[in-house]
Amino acid sequence: MLMITLIFMIKNDIIYGRKGSYMISVRWANINDIEEMCRVNTQSWLTTYKDILPKYVLDQRILSEETRIINTKKDLIEHPDNIKLVGLVDDKIVGMCLAGESETESHKEAGEIYNLYLLEEYQGLHLGSKMFERAIIELIKQGYSDLVLKCISNNPSCKFYESKGGKLVEVIDCNIYGFPVKENVYFYENIKKLIK
Repeated sequence: MLMITLIFMIKNDIIYGRKGSYMISVRWANINDIEEMCRVNTQSWLTTYKDILPKYVLDQRILSEETRIINTKKDLIEHPDNIKLVGLVDDKIVGMCLAGESETESHKEAGEIYNLYLLEEYQGLHLGSKMFERAIIELIKQGYSDLVLKCISNNPSCKFYESKGGKLVEVIDCNIYGFPVKENVYFYENIKKLIK
């Protein structure tokens, strides 16, 4: 497990800590990254939702990984404008972010971050923030001025999205593998102001 006791500064995407330094970066994903992206997706689900979703839902997530790999490869080819980013620590894929045209009915004019996943042991390195900001930059390049994203209501990541300026605009009902959940819908107006 990666342990950092204190972060002193971030400069040129290198994070310096008492235990050493780590090179972090965010880049566009390519076809060779898909399996690692799906592994990050599954592992993040297992750690984030272990106390939120029932075991059978988490088991379904594991079982559906092969299908997700196939669908993600297909999406990469068929929808090249969709934003597919990977977050790396020392050249190892430990995070992923997908974004593009909104799939949220109430905010069709906005861009949307569909998901942002980061392995638990790499949280706290500001890589999640870097992926979030890079997705926004790419959405701005595609002509979007607003952003929407959804997050399961009792997911601890809701605090992250709120800290980035997301306004909770609605809570919707949905289901995951047949299990009913509530999702928070966060809206960000004028996303250019979120870029530092």
